Amino acid sequence: MSKRSILQALPLALCSQEDGVPEWVQLTPQGPRLTSRDGRTWLLSDPDAVVRAYVDGVAAGIEAPVDFEHATHVKGEAGERADAIGWVKEIANRDGALWGRIDWTDTGRAAIASRGYRYLGPGFYFSGAARAVTRLVSVGLTNLPNFVLPALNREHSEPETDPMDP
Repeated sequence: MSKRSILQALPLALCSQEDGVPEWVQLTPQGPRLTSRDGRTWLLSDPDAVVRAYVDGVAAGIEAPVDFEHATHVKGEAGERADAIGWVKEIANRDGALWGRIDWTDTGRAAIASRGYRYLGPGFYFSGAARAVTRLVSVGLTNLPNFVLPALNREHSEPETDPMDP
């Protein structure tokens, strides 16, 4: 049986755009063991399998939404409005960490560029007692990071790098 987990936050990204809003963002720390600030742990022993599951979902017409504070799961499941502020177009395994390419809406882009939001948290399905991550289902912008990762936006500028360059 697959269970869902929503991590309250995970900082974003290293690939800067002209407006300071990254296209590629880090979704998880490097695996295989993902430990959060609140003490929960998950297993990301096969990030390539998670990528393949996401590719299959996208091929079936299902992209993961990016929202504010996991509204898709919190508000959406209560029948309330939960607008997407971006869509995860693809994910990649980079040295055991999952990264996602986000197509931001104007609202999402403004929230990051204004520094109103600095971190993100993935929502994913997991299975078994090992809490093995099986599929990415959403991403929430938040200001309460649960994973220790770099923030989405920074006070100083980073040197530009190719997001696909290791």
